[in-house]
Amino acid sequence: MIIPEATWHAYERTTFCANADGVELRIRIGEANASLDAELNRRNVTSWTYLTAWNPASKVLSRAENDQRQATLIAELRASGFEFAEGQGVPADSQWEPENSLLVFGVDVADAQRLGGRYGQYAIACGRRGRPAELFACRDAAIVFTVTHPTVAPGLIYGFRFLWAFYVNGYRPELHCQPGLRGRRVDEFSTGRASSAQPVVLDRMDQYPYVYVCGVAPGPQKELGGKNLHMPMRFRPASHVEMTTYNGYVFRAEHAALIETPELPAGWRGITDVQHTRCKNFRFAVRVFEAAGATRSAPERG
Repeated sequence: MIIPEATWHAYERTTFCANADGVELRIRIGEANASLDAELNRRNVTSWTYLTAWNPASKVLSRAENDQRQATLIAELRASGFEFAEGQGVPADSQWEPENSLLVFGVDVADAQRLGGRYGQYAIACGRRGRPAELFACRDAAIVFTVTHPTVAPGLIYGFRFLWAFYVNGYRPELHCQPGLRGRRVDEFSTGRASSAQPVVLDRMDQYPYVYVCGVAPGPQKELGGKNLHMPMRFRPASHVEMTTYNGYVFRAEHAALIETPELPAGWRGITDVQHTRCKNFRFAVRVFEAAGATRSAPERG
């Protein structure tokens, strides 16, 4: 089962409001927020999430039930030592009542997914300093991944020295390529096993914020830039990503959105090895797990 498209789009149109020590914040999906960035700086953290315990799976509960659930969430956050600001998620559709919510500072997105899932939420809003706010699923989320070829019969995929899919929830900045990613390998789509015979259902997108599909082609290093495959993705219902490889395979992911991997400046964070900073796996990790313009990460709770 996949989160209903209409429900996801309603979340994307919601305004996530909070009062942080007198500062009124209004957060929108897809937009950066300078006032929120200033609040993160003031608290010496780089990440945030927006949570509620109201109306699990968008099913309307009584006010008494919602208030009790919210009180339990607040108690859990306080016991864990998180700072937060109270507010309301205000839907664009006036038929829905605003939901009492919490802007939580310094929580990692993967931990926030687990927390939202425990309270029955379809999705949560998250972000990092200088980055646009994004939605991440907490339940009922899967990317359906298929590989086809116009002339080659279904079977093991050829033409790549390494070919893998990897659920990602963090990274090791001292490493690059797949060893630099934290998370979990997708066993059924890995080197020596990846096949075009049947779809692969990436059904852990409510536990991991991202999945990375990567193929390393054979040949001299100077030729690999145009032959390697890079598909870093997040879950988004009713969207799709499609790429054609140098040897004609069509890789298509349903319910997915592609993550951009901008280049890093020479010597980023003092790394002098250009292979390290040019690595697209590493560039992806910096894009999604570091604040914009960061030279080093502030420690996050979670």
